[in-house]
Amino acid sequence: SLIDGSGEEEAFVGGKDYLNGRYTDKRNILAVHIAKQLSQKKHRSKIGAVHLTQVFGDSRKVGLVLTPPLDNDNDSTADKKKRKRSKGEEKSKDKVKKNNKLRFRIRLIFGVKPEQGSNSTQHSDDESNSDSEEEMEEAASWNSWIPRARLLPNRSNHRIEKQSDDSSVSSNGTPHYTNSLAEDLHLVATSNLVSATLSTLTPTSGSNNVSPTSSFHETLLLVKVWALQRGFLRGHDSFTTTTLAVLLVYLYRTKGIGKRMGAVQGFIAFMKFWSENDWLGEDALDSSGDVKENKIKKKVAFVIPVEGRNEAQTVAKCAQSRLYLDDVRGNPDDGNTRKTLLDCFKASYTSSASHSSSIANTEHHDSPILLDPTMTLNYLARLSPSFVRESRGEAYAALRCIHGQEQEGGTGAFKKLFLETNRFWTRYDAYVRVPLAAVPKLLAATASASGAGGGKKKHGKATGSGSNASNVWGHDVNDLGYDESVCRSVVEVLSRALGDRATAIRAFTGGNGDIRNAVSNEMNNEDAATKVIVDSDQCHT
Repeated sequence: SLIDGSGEEEAFVGGKDYLNGRYTDKRNILAVHIAKQLSQKKHRSKIGAVHLTQVFGDSRKVGLVLTPPLDNDNDSTADKKKRKRSKGEEKSKDKVKKNNKLRFRIRLIFGVKPEQGSNSTQHSDDESNSDSEEEMEEAASWNSWIPRARLLPNRSNHRIEKQSDDSSVSSNGTPHYTNSLAEDLHLVATSNLVSATLSTLTPTSGSNNVSPTSSFHETLLLVKVWALQRGFLRGHDSFTTTTLAVLLVYLYRTKGIGKRMGAVQGFIAFMKFWSENDWLGEDALDSSGDVKENKIKKKVAFVIPVEGRNEAQTVAKCAQSRLYLDDVRGNPDDGNTRKTLLDCFKASYTSSASHSSSIANTEHHDSPILLDPTMTLNYLARLSPSFVRESRGEAYAALRCIHGQEQEGGTGAFKKLFLETNRFWTRYDAYVRVPLAAVPKLLAATASASGAGGGKKKHGKATGSGSNASNVWGHDVNDLGYDESVCRSVVEVLSRALGDRATAIRAFTGGNGDIRNAVSNEMNNEDAATKVIVDSDQCHT
């Protein structure tokens, strides 16, 4: 479902709604209103149930899950009176209906409707270049009421209250919040990107239909099953079908996966690509000197190339990249400005945190980088460092299993990779329940604090002292959102507390099961953490 964002007076969103979460609030109000309308009794014959859900694991975005009604609910009372059957016939028909009930759901996601025509006059100076026509086509492919300069990763678009002069949020911008806006702008463009890649794999040029059993679909299916068996799919801080698809799009367009390669070869190429690249810049990290700068130098960042170009040509001819260069030339005195847009993305999605808990950290916005061809959307921005480390380890283990370097390799590789469940319960030794009531209200603490500390007594209980409270809590609430900031902060606190006694710490994700039946609502129930958690993926909260 696309929202009118043309910027005109009658449009649903426009003006400066992209600032301070106003667009997200309007979007969620619209989603809840539509949910109420679809839940009315007059729609029961077509829509059985309406559930609210998080979109792509983002708690700031509300989506709808529509479940069709059962077949026996469609029969009206008048039809039931006309039909006279024996008890045996009714029982047999009920069994058939239960077996033939519809088993699918429709997920309704709200985004911004792309505009037609060229963008504003920001790019009029480039018309004299040889590639001006291509740039105008790129500019016309996605337009919105949001100025393109506001979609740069170093822009701060979410500031609830005035920050102090030494605030890290104002200096580093809000890349995750900005990326969340760009995601809604590119919903249609992402679908077109995948469809355009699939069209190149079609053996016949006479039709645009792509067989559902092509190598792309089969490789995507294998990767999805592998991720689902490990809890890396369908949950917060995990892969989505879209992220897996665009990763395959990048591999196909950069010849990482050939058109004639089979599904197994494509799966191996995906595992190698994900496990061998230093997504966080932490491989063989030198803790001496500036840790953040060392990570930026080693961190990889990829751009999906435009069809017919390579990755370097796409970056060089990208209109957003040139817009950033013009902005850099306009501010030559700023010493913290990165030379290129790709370096700016690396700096915006990198912090001083690492797998070493001894390194002090005040931010939690580390994420891998895979940009769309317009260099405005990072498809992997929601993946936390803990997920990247764990998934890379599992991908490396998959390669060892395929090449027969483990005991159950060789003929048993398929069973171990795709048939056996290897989720949270088999990889971790223990899990701990952290009540949200014990976590301080980060938004209020950040807004009321004028510097480090600032009367945060609850923070001192978690970090050891009130003066160290700002080292963990509250610096990235405006960027990540309250829930995500809490999750990453809890992981940071536990990492510092346990040190080298823990090899990995992860927040529990929905893909590993339904946690609602595991714990009691009572805060003082000591036996709550020992109850069995039902392993189910059908958790819509």
